[in-house]
Amino acid sequence: MKSLLCFIFLSTFVLLFAGCANSEKKASSENIQEAYLHQDIAMGYLKADKYPAALEQLLIAKKLAPNDANITNNLAIAYQFRGRSDIAIETFKKALHLDPNLTDARSNLAQAYIEKKMYSEALEQLLIARDDLTYQNPEKIHTNLGITYYHLSNFSKANEELNLALKANREFCQAKFYKLKTLFALKKFTSSSKMSDHNVYACPKEDLEQTYYIGGMSYYLNGQLEQAEDRLQNLVTKYPSSDYAEKAHLALAAIKVKKNERNR
Repeated sequence: MKSLLCFIFLSTFVLLFAGCANSEKKASSENIQEAYLHQDIAMGYLKADKYPAALEQLLIAKKLAPNDANITNNLAIAYQFRGRSDIAIETFKKALHLDPNLTDARSNLAQAYIEKKMYSEALEQLLIARDDLTYQNPEKIHTNLGITYYHLSNFSKANEELNLALKANREFCQAKFYKLKTLFALKKFTSSSKMSDHNVYACPKEDLEQTYYIGGMSYYLNGQLEQAEDRLQNLVTKYPSSDYAEKAHLALAAIKVKKNERNR
């Protein structure tokens, strides 16, 4: 009789435990679905530049699904947009702790390091990310590698990575802009002048002041004074208050002297 009672008790306990487990599993699934809903709302806010609202939604999503690496990655992005790169970096690291294979989080971490001028740390992350051949946006990895090498003054490596970025996506303007800067740093003035002219029309939102300036100086250093004068004059006319306009005025004065000397 005692054995029968024990068996009944154990059977009941197992059934109760299984019932609790199923209930917890259902609750967990419902939490994740609700978390994804808040994440979707947050991404809409991010696209609309409503960063506080996006952060609020992602914090709710994170609370509902604390072990979801993608939600953690997006939360870090929201922190980055709010100007809290310190918290963003730690949150990207948490996303990678949850899923070391989440290349998007690794790429974003490297981007945050670049913005803080922590180029050695960025390089370490990007070299790992580059090995993920399944990543859907390789141009981002190669561009960030190009930017990192540029700031480390390794211009030949920067050029290689930026070429790979443009091979993956010919229209990626950030890669085109740093390709222009890299060509100028390598003193390939014929190439940098042509690329500047191309970027003015192909990438009008990518720092046109600097694009005009590099183009003008490329023509100047290549001895093409009329073309240099035209690009630099465009700069001072369109962006008279920019830092590069002041530099352009100095270059225009030097061009005037050289043209007078040539015409004597």
